[in-house]
Amino acid sequence: MNFKLVKIILTIIPLLALLALIGAFLLDFNYILFLLGIILSFLSYFVLTILIIYKVLKNKSK
Repeated sequence: MNFKLVKIILTIIPLLALLALIGAFLLDFNYILFLLGIILSFLSYFVLTILIIYKVLKNKSK
């Protein structure tokens, strides 16, 4: 697994989520941007959880 790519993804996705949420409130609560921000934030937490589980299982198998 390429951890450098995962670190880049885990840096960019939350920033995009934050920008979408800020844009939603600046554009009089645009629901599409708000939902995009929520989905991107959950996606980043999902990827982070998978990465942690992968590392734990990899360390247990040693």
